[in-house]
Amino acid sequence: MLRGTINSINNVDQRKSAEICGKVKRILVDYEDLLQEADYALLAYGYLKTAEYMKAIEFAEEYLGLKEPTIQGVTNRIDEILEKARAEQEKAKEEANRSAIAIGED
Repeated sequence: MLRGTINSINNVDQRKSAEICGKVKRILVDYEDLLQEADYALLAYGYLKTAEYMKAIEFAEEYLGLKEPTIQGVTNRIDEILEKARAEQEKAKEEANRSAIAIGED
């Protein structure tokens, strides 16, 4: 649902923007326990794509620890978080590969 919401944000009008903001709020309420920092970054990105810049900044301050309350600051923080998540995924893949190799050698 999260990825579908983010992917639907290409060309949005005012009505669509309000609908997306409602979906984001519902995700925050219904799935709060399951969300990780990268998920919050994607939600902040959703606000940026719907031209809800103040909401994006406020959201990033609350959920992402944004220190520079600007659109560029939000973008930089999102990039930082997603890069960290990618690095963690790569590390996990490497560890899984090493484990598979070690099991194959036994």
